[in-house]
Amino acid sequence: MAETFNYEMLLKRMEEYRYSQSKLAKDMPISRTSMNTKINNHGAFTQWEIRRICNLLEIPDEEVGKYFFTKDVRKTV
Repeated sequence: MAETFNYEMLLKRMEEYRYSQSKLAKDMPISRTSMNTKINNHGAFTQWEIRRICNLLEIPDEEVGKYFFTKDVRKTV
């Protein structure tokens, strides 16, 4: 099974900066579909995309890992 990441902090930051997935994708620029695919762990962000998102959302270098590399832990019942 492929490793997945939790983008909850990224989504909250997008909300704080009033960015929808569509608007962020347009400002990057990548397709809205590509952005959605990556946020839903069906694809991976490239280094360039991570850097661009960090610039747009003013994410400090020392916090990049929190936004893009927090492993998604699924609880089993």
